[in-house]
This record gives sequence, structure tokens and C-alpha cells, in this order.
Amino acid sequence: MHRRAIAAHLQRNKSALALANAVSDARYTGAPTFMSSLACRAFVAAAGALPPVTAPTAEPSTSAEATQDPTRSSKKLRLRTLLTLPFVALVCVPALVIAGSSLYAGLKAVDVLSQQLIEDISSRVEQAAVHQLEEASITLQSAYPSQAHAFDGSIGTFTDRDQLERKLFELTSQTRTTSYLFYAGKDGSFVGVDRGRAGALAAATVRLQKQSGEPRKIYSSRVPLDRSRLIETEGRIYDAVNRPWYRGAEAERKLTWTPIYVSFASGALVTTASQPIITRDGTFHGVLAADVELSELSAFVKSVNVSANGIAFIIDETGYLVASSTTEAPFRTVDGEQKRVLASSSESDLVRTSSNWLMREIAKPRAHPHDSGEVRLAVLESSLGSVDVASRDITRIDGVNWRVVVAVPRTDFTASIVSSAVITFLVTLAALASSLLLGLWVLRRVTGDVEKLELATRLGADGMLPHQIPEMRLLETGKLADAFRLMIGKVQLALGTIRSQNEQLSNINTELEQRVVRRTQALNDRNDLLSREVALRLSVEQSLREASEQAVKTADAKAKFLAMLSHELRTPLQAIIGSSQMLTNRLPNAPKELATLDASAKSMFALVDGILSYSRLEAGRVALKPSRFKTTDLLDEALDVVTAAVGAPRQMFAVSIARNVPEALYADAGMIRQLLINLLHNAHKHGAGAPVSLSLSVAAAPPAQPADRPVTEKSQWLRFAIRDQGVGISDADQVTLFQPFSQIGVAGADPSRGSGLGLSICRMLATELGGIIELQSAAGAGSTFSFTIPVPLESALPSEMNTPSFLPTAAPLPKLQLLLVEDHAINRALVTQLLESLQQTVRSVATGEDAIDAVRGSTFDLVLLDVNLPGMSGLDVARALTAQVTPQAARPLLCALTASDLDEDRALARASGMEFFLPKPATLRALETLIREVAQRIGVAVDASPGPADTVRESVLLDTEFLAMLLAAERSSAAPFVGGLLLQYGQSVTSELTSLRALELPQDRDAIRALAHGMRGAAKSVGALGLAASLEAVERAPTPELIQALDAVAADTLGALDAWRVRNLSA
Repeated sequence: MHRRAIAAHLQRNKSALALANAVSDARYTGAPTFMSSLACRAFVAAAGALPPVTAPTAEPSTSAEATQDPTRSSKKLRLRTLLTLPFVALVCVPALVIAGSSLYAGLKAVDVLSQQLIEDISSRVEQAAVHQLEEASITLQSAYPSQAHAFDGSIGTFTDRDQLERKLFELTSQTRTTSYLFYAGKDGSFVGVDRGRAGALAAATVRLQKQSGEPRKIYSSRVPLDRSRLIETEGRIYDAVNRPWYRGAEAERKLTWTPIYVSFASGALVTTASQPIITRDGTFHGVLAADVELSELSAFVKSVNVSANGIAFIIDETGYLVASSTTEAPFRTVDGEQKRVLASSSESDLVRTSSNWLMREIAKPRAHPHDSGEVRLAVLESSLGSVDVASRDITRIDGVNWRVVVAVPRTDFTASIVSSAVITFLVTLAALASSLLLGLWVLRRVTGDVEKLELATRLGADGMLPHQIPEMRLLETGKLADAFRLMIGKVQLALGTIRSQNEQLSNINTELEQRVVRRTQALNDRNDLLSREVALRLSVEQSLREASEQAVKTADAKAKFLAMLSHELRTPLQAIIGSSQMLTNRLPNAPKELATLDASAKSMFALVDGILSYSRLEAGRVALKPSRFKTTDLLDEALDVVTAAVGAPRQMFAVSIARNVPEALYADAGMIRQLLINLLHNAHKHGAGAPVSLSLSVAAAPPAQPADRPVTEKSQWLRFAIRDQGVGISDADQVTLFQPFSQIGVAGADPSRGSGLGLSICRMLATELGGIIELQSAAGAGSTFSFTIPVPLESALPSEMNTPSFLPTAAPLPKLQLLLVEDHAINRALVTQLLESLQQTVRSVATGEDAIDAVRGSTFDLVLLDVNLPGMSGLDVARALTAQVTPQAARPLLCALTASDLDEDRALARASGMEFFLPKPATLRALETLIREVAQRIGVAVDASPGPADTVRESVLLDTEFLAMLLAAERSSAAPFVGGLLLQYGQSVTSELTSLRALELPQDRDAIRALAHGMRGAAKSVGALGLAASLEAVERAPTPELIQALDAVAADTLGALDAWRVRNLSA
């Protein structure tokens, strides 16, 4: 700051100090308040905060700054600039000159060093390549010179195979890189010695082939003619005379080189040198060749230290890589095949750029061809900047036209030079910074006090009074600073009071505003939340009402649809199944098509039953109907249904029952049977024709049990497991397998056969029984479906159920008077024929009115009423007949005949007065069971019955119902067969018992169980239930006592069979 500016500041500060003193004096002397106020305003005006105000007696200012020209002041040099510029010039200019000269000289030297380096490296790589190839060439020529220098005496080495093998052993032990020498005669013979690695101590691989057409044998030998270790005899014929190395040497009649190829055995690049064996008279005998692996050459090239980013590589005449100092291999695997890499498609940008330049240079026409070993030089541009490239031809080996290329980025050489230049530049910058800092330090020492006072004055002018005036180093500025401190202290005291009051008011206003905003926001948030909750609750209630109404409508529609579906499907199935059964009984040898028709109809019926069962289970309309039954009978019934449905022999299903499983169970046999049938059918369907195993065992209570099916302590858990040997089920398919209508695609199975409800029904049935169903499967390992259910223990059963009779008793079918009411003509005729085949007297009508008239005019034991009759329904007819009952006249028993088999239908039939319920289609067995139940109900006597002693005996030992069915089948057949069947069984069971007694425990336990199993099946086929039960006990746990007791049971059974045969077949 120039002198006038300093004087102006000092004058202003003196005036302000005078005014501050006046204010102080006025306070002490009691001067008027107006004068104090005027003095303060004058000080603030002097500081620049308020417009200037002067006292009335003050004179106009005549200071220097009032008349000073501002333009004149701006043209003067600043002291800081005047002192700093010389320092900068003296430091920077010499440093920049030196750095520029060094950089120029270094870049000039790069050209010379780069050219010398790449020429030297290319020469070294060329020498390495020539050395490796020359060894193979010299080895071949030493074994047999060219035709011009050959002597006929050495041809004997190649005509004697043993001598040739010794020669090859000798040559391979003397070479360093040529480890595989071989010879092929024109007759197709082949001798090769491959040491694998160089050295006389290495074991050699000897390949021999006597002549063309014979397989080549491979031996491992350490000495010539050693045939003690045969490695292999090749499966295909090795045709040496058609190999490229043989044909090339034969055609050229001199030493030739094959194109480079990838060796299948070693996985390295290989070229083959071939020397034709020709005598002086021109006779061609064969070819001596040597494989040269280029892996050592590749390793040498990789070991060459070119530069940080420089490379060296060799390419052949076709442009393919032979060796490279980069990490890239000279061949790649493409689609399982090893292919060589073109240099123009290399992963390295330097390789691609250099090879493309070389190929363009080679393609250019030249007046004078290049000499051998001539070096081509060029400077190319790549991703690494400028690159020096050198190329040298390898022509010292006849037949080899390779080229060595060396590429070095110039940045590898200029990096150190540029680094030195950067360091010089940084040193220059450091010197410049030092000079600037030194100049600033000098200026600060000279003008520091003045700048401090100037800063304090400017702060006061801006309204920010400094809290403390720094100490001054100069005496003159120190006095001025003391006066300035006194003035500022008094002003700060007044301003501090005002600021404190303003801050208190501002804080109070801010706090009040924030409270209002928070309260308002809280109320708004609460109102919004209440509004959303009310709207959401109303929306949910509306959705629930709509969903409930829709569910009720859907359930009603589903019930109506299933009732209609049951009626519409069961009615035609009645005709199909009934007709097939009638034809089967009438025809001795029923055709295969009839069996197919019956199986298809039953499959359709099973599909309908599956849909209806699923509907009833889903609606919760199925109630448990527990009864006492024999465990083995339940399993046999399920297996009989499955084997009949799938047409498979019983031997395809292996049954295993644990010893601790009770012989009798008390549960819903129908549900368990349905579970077993569904799972066994699925296992056979997806088992790929393999056997299916069914096992029953006592299990522990499962961890997860249905909450709505409590299990008492007097129950035990049984596990039914069905395992197949199919392809298994993946984890993804297992997630949805038990869902309704879910089907998975399994190899060997037709997913379109079925409704996709079987496993869903099984899951519902298991839940209804109070148990669970599980699946263990893995892809390719088969599947195991198991369900575990609780059954009451023997002590928990009702007392009236403790002594059941499992063996059925049979009697001849009684003859009843029956009335059939059916509107469908075909079904009416069919059911009539079925009843008449059972020796029943049948009358049929088509309407309900005709039925009432018939009952009034005749006496019937049973009326079979179709529920869905036109006009007057079957239920109406039942109500009418029930209403007509009087003490003088009793109505016949009523049976509902309907295609709808829902629980509601049974309840309606029962409410209308019907005693029996028969779902369509009505089978011959179902009608026979109905007739027996009606006869027992009304007390009808049987026309012919066995004697008392025979009845008791047969009821224990024989299934007379089954034998009666055989007898009925014999009467409808062309020739009798029951008597011969029983005689044949008597002979076979005697022989089998003899074989059984010959076996001993425990060593023949498995054979005893297998024989007992077969005998049990034969006993059931003739109705010998007593003997079958004894054989079942032997099969489960064979003991000498049980086997010995079989003789008495078999004798009683054969006697009962003879008595039944004499009584029923004597006519």
C-alpha cells in the first residue's frame, strides 16, 4: 500500500479514536445523551456501517484521500509483485533449458538403441530355430546321405529290421531335441523308436509293423530288440505310406519338412523331417523321418527378455504362429479340436499389428529379392503407441520358410527419459515454489503490520468488529493499534447487549413456530392414518362378503354339476360293464377285445369315482366307517384289484409284513384299501415294468400330526410303504405332486392317463384317517410312497368286536321275486339279464306309476328303484309305497339304484324309506351280495344247503362262495373243469408238502418262506382258506411246529374239498 493510503487510514483511525474518547468523557461528566448518540453515529459512519454524520461545528474534511485520483493509484506496481518476479525468472528459465536439452538427446538415442536391440534379439531367435531344426536334418543325413552321396552298402541297415532298430536306438540316444526317429518301407512296414525325453537311459517306446494291413504293436524297451513288455496292439491299421511325411519325401526325392501340426500325443507343435532312402541306381526303398517338437523353441522364445512390453515371435509361410514370447499358446481348442492360431488373430495387439505389416511387406512386388537373413525395419502405431518392428527370414534350412519378428514399443525406451524430464520439471516447480515462499516471507516481514491494521479496519467497516488486534512489530503501528483496541472494546460492549436481546427473541419465535408445526403435523398424520384404516377395513369387509357369496355359489354349482356328471357317466357305464360281464360268462373263450372293453369301462368308472371322491373329501362330506378286518385280507383285496386292473401277475408285487403288526385291525377298511390301490397302481405305472414292494410295519408317531384328528394313547401307528424302481421324481416335481390335477412327465409313462387327482385323494384320505402321507424319491433312484395312520390297540376295541369271523360262509343263492324300475331301456334289459343269470325271477317296468301298480297287483321281495325316473322319481315312488303300508299288507324291501354315489344321495334314499343302496354300474357280484342280504333280512330259506357237519367244516376250511362261483362258471362253459382242477390241486399239495418237510431250519428259511408263499396262492385259487391261513403263518415266521401242523390242516382241507366235490359234482 502506498504512503498516501497509509496516511489516510491513520487519519481515519485517529478521528475514530477521538470520537470514542468524547463518548467516554460525556458519560463521566454527565453530558447530554444527544451528544453521546451523535458521537457513536459519527464513529460508525467513519467505520462504514452508517451514512457519515458530523457535528454542527465540524469542518469539511481536507484529507489526502478526498482529492486522490483512483486511476492513478491502480497503475502503480505492488511491492509483492516487484519482489517476486526476479526470483521466479532466475529459478525456472535455466531448469527448463536443461530439461529440454536432456529430453531431445535421449529421444535421439532411442532410435539407435531400439534398432540394435531388435536386430540382436531376432538374430538370437533365428539361431535357436536353426539349431533345433539342423539337429534333426543332420541326424537323418548321418543315418543315410542323399542319393548323390549314398553308398549301396548302407542300404542293408534299412532292409534288416533288427539292425535298423539298433541304429535308431543309437541315434536317439545321441540327439538332444530329436527323440523320435522312425522308418517306413514301401511295403508298409514300420519301425519307430521314441524315447519321449532325450537321453540314453530313458525307456524307449518301440512301434513295429511288419507290413501293410497288419496292426502296429507298441513295446516299452530300454535296449534294442526287447519285446518283454507289450504296451498295446493298435486297433486300427496305421497306413504309413499315405502319410504326408512319407508322400512328400517320396515325391521330392530329397529331405523335406512337413507343415507344422499339433501333436495328439504330446499336445505340442511338431514338424516332421523326412529323408527318402534311395540307392544310386534310383531305387526307392522307403522314408526315414524324425519328429521335431517345437516346445523347446517356444520355451527359448518365451525366455528372451525383449523389454518390459516388447515381444518376439515366429510365424511360418502361411502366417500361423510357431512360437511366441507372449503367454498365448500357438494353438487353441475349438469344439474339441486343437487348431493353430493365425498371427493376425492373436490376442496380443502387438502380434496382430506386426504380422499384418509383415504380410503386406511380403505381398509387395520387389525388383530384387531379399537376401537370406535380411532384416526388415519399420515403425508402426499400436495401442501402446509407436512400435519399432524388425523381421528376419529363416532360410538356412532347406524347405523351411519361417520369419522371426521382434516388436518393441518405444515407450519401453523413452520411459526413463520421460521420467527424468518429469523429475526435472518437478524440481523446477519446487524451486519456483521455494522462491515464491521466500518472497512472500520477506513481504510479510515488511508489510505485515500494515496489512493487519488494514484488515481490522475493513472488518469494522463491514460491521464485524475484530475481537482482538494482533501485536505489531513496528513501534509506530503499535501505538495506532493500542488506540484502535480501546475504541473497539467500547463499541463491542454496546453491540453485545443488543445482539443478546435479539438472539433471545429470535429463539423464542423459532421455538413457538416449531411447536405449532409439530402439533399440526401430528394431527394430520393421525387423521390420515384413521382414514386409511377405515377405508381398508371397509374394503376388506366388502371383499370377504363377495368372496363368501362367490364360494357359496361355486359350491352349489359344483354339487349340482357332480350329481349330473355322476348320473350321466354311470348310466352308460352300467350298460358297458354289465354287457361285458354277461358276454364273458357266456363265452368259454372270451376274445381279447372283450377284456379290453371291460378294462376300459372299469378304468372310466375309476376315473369318475376319483373325481367324486375328491369332491366329497374336499367338501368334508366323508365320515369314517371303522370295522374289524383281517390285515392280510385287506392287502390281498387291494392287490387283486390292482393286478386285475393293470393285467400284471401277482408275482410283480412283493409283500412284507412285520412280525409285530396285529393280525386284525379296526379302522376304515375302505379308505385304507383305496389308498393302497391308488399307490400300488401308480407304482406299477411308473415302475418301468420292475417289481413293486409293499411293506407294513409298526412305526413311531410322526412329528407332524393333523390337528383335527386327535390320537389317544391306546393307539398304535402303522406304516404302509410302497416302493417302485422307476426313474424317480425330482425335487421340483415333489413340491406340487400332491396338489389337485397335478401331473408330472416321467419317462416311460403316459401323463394323459388319469385325472391328476389320485395322489391328492391319497393325501386327503390319509388326513381323514388321522395320519400323514410322505414321499422319499430322487431322480434315477426310484420312489417310496408311505402313509402312517393310527389304529386302536386290541384292548381299546369294543367288546362285541373282539371275536370276529374272518372266513366267509357261503350258501346257495336264494331265489327271490324282484321288481326292476329303470327308465333306460338298455340298462333295464341288462340288469334283468344279470339278475336272471343269478336264477332270480325278475319283472321290469319303466316308470314310477307302473311300479306302484305292479306292487299293488303282485308280491315282490325286493324293488330296485332308479332314483332319477322321469315324472315320478324313485324317491317319490318309495314315499308312496311306504305310505301304502297297512297292518294287513306289508310292502317289499326297497333298494335305490342310482348313478350318484354321494352321501347326500344315500341320506335322501334312507329318508324316503329305502333299506338298500346300490350305485351304478351294478356288477354281478354286487347284485349277488344284495340278494343274499335281502334274503337274510326277510328270512328266505335256501333250496339246497349242505349238512350241518359239512357246513361247519366248510365254513372253517373252504371259501364256499368262491367254489360256487367256479361251479357257475363251469355250467356256462363248454366243458367241465372244476373237478379236474380240484384233483390236480390235491396231487400238487401232497408233493409240495413233501418238499417242504425236506427243508430244514434255519439254513433253509428263505426257501421255506418262498415255497409257503406259492402254496398259499394255490390254496386261495381253489378256495382253501384254512390251509391258506396256515401257510401264511409259516411264510411270516416259519417254525418246526407250524410246518408239522400243516399235514393235519392239509388232510382236513382235502377231505372237505372231496366232500364238496362229491356233493356238488355228482350229477
